[in-house]
Amino acid sequence: MTAGAPSATQVPAWPEEATCLRVEDLVIDLRYRRVKGPEAATELPNRMFDLLLVFLARPHVLHTRTALFEEVWRGTVVEDANLSQSIWMLRKALGPTRRHWIRTVPGSGYVFEPPGPVLAGGADTATPGRDDAGQAPAAPAPPHPESAGRPRWLPATLAIFVLACATLGVAAWQKGRDPAPIQPVTVALLEVGTAAGGEHAWPARLLHAWLGWKLRQLPEAVVLGEHDLAGDGWAPDPAVVLLTSGPAGDGNTDLFVRAQLVNGTGAARPPMELRGSRMQMPEMVDQLSKMVVDAIAPGRSTSAWPALGIDADGAQAYADVVAARHARDWPGVVAGAQRLLQEHPGFGLVRLDLAQAQARLGEAAIAQEQMAQARRLLAPLPEDAARMMDARELALSPHKAPQAAAAYAELAEAHPRHSRFRLHQARHLVRSGEARAALEILGDPARDHEPLETRIGRLLTDARARMLLGDAEGARASAREAARMTQLAGRGWELELAESLMLLARSSLLRRDDDAALVMLEQSARQFDLAGSTARALTMRFHADLVRSPEAADDPVFESLLEVARRTGDRDAEIELQHAVAHRHYRAGQHRRYRERLDQAAAIANESGNRFWRHQVELDLLDEDILLGDLHSAHKRIQRLQGAPTAGGGAARLALAQAYLLEQRGRTAQALATLDQAERGPDAGGGFLPPASLAELACARARLLLRQGRLGEAGDALVGCRGGGRGPLAQLEAGLLDARRMQLSGRPRAATLRLSSLAAEANSTDPDGPERFWLRLDQADLYNRAGMPEQAQALLRGVREGAERTGHSWLLALAETGLAEAAAAQGAWEAAGRHAASARRLVPGDTRSLSRRLDLVETVLALAGGRVEEAVGHLARLDAESHLSGDAPAILEVHSLAPGGADPGSCPGRGPADIAEDGLGGASLEWLAASLPDSATVPAHALQDELARR
Repeated sequence: MTAGAPSATQVPAWPEEATCLRVEDLVIDLRYRRVKGPEAATELPNRMFDLLLVFLARPHVLHTRTALFEEVWRGTVVEDANLSQSIWMLRKALGPTRRHWIRTVPGSGYVFEPPGPVLAGGADTATPGRDDAGQAPAAPAPPHPESAGRPRWLPATLAIFVLACATLGVAAWQKGRDPAPIQPVTVALLEVGTAAGGEHAWPARLLHAWLGWKLRQLPEAVVLGEHDLAGDGWAPDPAVVLLTSGPAGDGNTDLFVRAQLVNGTGAARPPMELRGSRMQMPEMVDQLSKMVVDAIAPGRSTSAWPALGIDADGAQAYADVVAARHARDWPGVVAGAQRLLQEHPGFGLVRLDLAQAQARLGEAAIAQEQMAQARRLLAPLPEDAARMMDARELALSPHKAPQAAAAYAELAEAHPRHSRFRLHQARHLVRSGEARAALEILGDPARDHEPLETRIGRLLTDARARMLLGDAEGARASAREAARMTQLAGRGWELELAESLMLLARSSLLRRDDDAALVMLEQSARQFDLAGSTARALTMRFHADLVRSPEAADDPVFESLLEVARRTGDRDAEIELQHAVAHRHYRAGQHRRYRERLDQAAAIANESGNRFWRHQVELDLLDEDILLGDLHSAHKRIQRLQGAPTAGGGAARLALAQAYLLEQRGRTAQALATLDQAERGPDAGGGFLPPASLAELACARARLLLRQGRLGEAGDALVGCRGGGRGPLAQLEAGLLDARRMQLSGRPRAATLRLSSLAAEANSTDPDGPERFWLRLDQADLYNRAGMPEQAQALLRGVREGAERTGHSWLLALAETGLAEAAAAQGAWEAAGRHAASARRLVPGDTRSLSRRLDLVETVLALAGGRVEEAVGHLARLDAESHLSGDAPAILEVHSLAPGGADPGSCPGRGPADIAEDGLGGASLEWLAASLPDSATVPAHALQDELARR
């Protein structure tokens, strides 16, 4: 109950002398229980009038749904949807200019907010017992036989109310109008009277299902459900079709089935009613459905439709399947449909229901079989209705997502006002890996008052698309809104709520927020259980176990889930399972097992034709190629991926890998251009590059700019590098780049202090793995350059051990190179030579960046051994390469080994003296040559002569 509500359970009593109430221009007649405005007068059924009195007695107060049920329907068992329908109908009675007086408070109830006070009396109110024309009102019609002895407020009375005040937005229904060929129409189908329950309800329920299916096959029709009527109104108002059935009441056992249409002025068309025996009911339902379709869509009057194809016994049993479908009880639909098909295998409509329910529960392969049989049985159809069924059949095939997207695109082009076709197109584009194209469609303005299922579907599809693009924050926002809407919708929406929570969990995992992901995964599993999707509930719990411990990857439940995915034909689920387990191995440093799972995922993706997963696994394998030192394979893979529809986070990953390989080949300028193109390309322009990807690109840009000695621009890039919410490893990367900038600018003390402050942070990051190994290599390089080789060696030995364990040859080569530099800096010439030789065996021939570092070590070794000519040769070649690549610090480092800073006029571009003016005071190899004897120097003229000669 709301705060301040009276304790009495009956509606408020008004003074006897107050026969009328007034609110603005609306008069409420208490005696004859009707409302009268300037445009019309409407008599209300008892329950509707009682609801209005509750609002009038306590305006501007929140009335919870529980309180309204207690006050108006006390002691009566009614469905929650009854209140939503009653509110909708009461708004209709108030009229289009006053319907906003009843405001919905999502998740709570309603507030009655009239613009003025509620006043008693009124001079110009209707005279009691007279209608608007001054004549006595007609006597009420005798009750229909099926309503005899029943309270006036039962759903049969609701029918009287809807006939009086519901509206119809179809011009072809109006008398005297020529029917339009095809016009958009929004339809609300309502079961009233005994159709709401009882032994004679099944003909109306059968009519609801058969007529609803036909209308849904018309591309121009939108069929509303009960939850959709709870909104604040539709524009234009929906067509209303009232469906009822019951005993004929003429002394025999005949039944009737009836449909009634209402127009926008409140005048009802004569009901369409057929009577006959119980055995004749299915045939009459079939006939009546044709009559209603012809009335709603006159342009379809010549269309051919299939026969209903069920007898009375089967139809009566089918009513339970329809009730389960209306309640969104998908396991109930499956169970009921399977029982019915044992006796009636040729009933196409129930096969369609079964296919829909199985698809929602994740049993794609079984759903395909039922859909194929339903498609065969439900023929003939109007041409465009047949195209819709073809699209639905394609949508159930895991291998035909691109074809399904194309089919729905054609329907959307033919019927641009129908938003559900665009939603289906976007959904299958996501399944095809075309996330960016899907978001462009979803970015179109939503239609006013879309059905609830369409609105929730739009949000879930948006979240899935953003997940594919790596946009964790965008996915999280859409998934949260979808979860909110499904929670407000209540029972029957557990499956959609489970999917929302699952997407929230995935976005948390992408952000490395394991604690939040665990909560969402457990909640998602519970909702999947409630929805009857046991396999997906088990999958969510398995993913939760994976987050808790890498040992879960060896749990037998993994193979069981794979088997279920294979049996049901859900290849996407099979790939996702393999991929999730692979990355758990990755985070645990188990890289051989990681590659095995990736290979299996790639094989399934290739077999199923899933382009998105094929490209996703290719990107993972590209990273592995680099780690393994197979740069030739990495180049080939990049060429393949450049022709693939990668976008968002995937496009950024591809650009980062390509830029890194170019950097290693000494093509720094090209590497920067690659990053520029990724940042300025259609992804960035369309807002599809997620913040984390933009931050990664900024970090890579800062690294390349530092290599070129452009310290100011590198500082600007570091601002972006620190953003994106990428977690502690990303912050450590930005800190190390900042320390490198300090070293290059000639501020060794500041760089050392920065490096020391990052030490504790580096030790508290994730378990050993490539991401941490990369950062340890950077950290060790900075220690070497700061004259702290012992600290560098400790880190490098750990990386070497990890790289040997995982088989990552490239990381091993980098570790050996760093160890060679540390040994040379300490004067351990033999160890330096041994490490350099080990690294040389692992480095591909065209990798200039790493080869240059080894060349410098060998130069110092040559000087230590008195081989000056060899050292001069190394330095001259390195100088030329550094000028060609535009790496300013590298030029200064080469010349720092030659006293006098040889600066021959033959050097292309700017010389060392010019470059030094840029503030690169720390670009020197003094740290590497610190242990050389004073006699081990390069004569200034020797390097100058060699450079001139070259």
